[in-house]
Amino acid sequence: MKISYRTHPILKGIENNTFNCTPNGMPFYESDKKLFNGDHPIRDLFLIWGKHYLPQFKKDIVYVTEPYYNAHLKAQTKLLDLYVDILKNDISDLEISGTIFIGDKVYMIDEHFSEGSDDSEVSFYVFNKLGMPIMFYLDSVKNNINSTAWVSQEIIKGKKISSEEEFMSIIHTEMIHAISIMMFKQFAEVETKYLPPNKVTKDVNCKYVNNTDSPITVLTSKWFTSLVKSDSFKVNGHFRLQPFGKGMKDYKLIWINNFMKSGYTAPAQKLKENA
Repeated sequence: MKISYRTHPILKGIENNTFNCTPNGMPFYESDKKLFNGDHPIRDLFLIWGKHYLPQFKKDIVYVTEPYYNAHLKAQTKLLDLYVDILKNDISDLEISGTIFIGDKVYMIDEHFSEGSDDSEVSFYVFNKLGMPIMFYLDSVKNNINSTAWVSQEIIKGKKISSEEEFMSIIHTEMIHAISIMMFKQFAEVETKYLPPNKVTKDVNCKYVNNTDSPITVLTSKWFTSLVKSDSFKVNGHFRLQPFGKGMKDYKLIWINNFMKSGYTAPAQKLKENA
């Protein structure tokens, strides 16, 4: 797998803290050029606040593999239940920040919710692989931004949208993917592969090439890979979704303290099932 500015041009804008997310400036769909080339409040919000949130978007740049995406779908309902519980019942702080490369889309999200505070905020942008904007959503009590949403004409053309609810469902569908992907990484025990800037990282039967100046984390899955680690290592404190109850079908969020873990061999899940 190779990641470069040619394959993912939007990385150039992220690194330069600009919202011109390709080397020659941000491209637009032809149907959206009139809005973005003119003087429109949506245009100003999109560009000004996009640049404002870029430091948050670049904090965690992840590339989602198909096995990881499929694995996270199995836990998506529980993750979203947890997300709603945190927001509605004010049980914990919540921070979801980063840029997600998945298939032919790029998600940029920054959401903060502080327990006991009303200063919630969410900034959500979606681009295609070439850096063309598809949609965005802003809502920030902290920065006095009322809920604002936009979807590219390229996406909604041909669709019969008769209500605000139907319009927002298009954005919410994409937000659900971004939120659950990042929560799965944060709360579950998942395998990640760190790709340093401008380095080749070798793995079992493959190699990863990162020809950019950004560190990138590949989110993968243990499903098809046996992992062998011979040395001891420190595991930082983290949250985990712990199954419990009858049939272990319910989940609760628990905190695991720092601890040292000895070497191990973790067979691929496929091998475990066939054993």
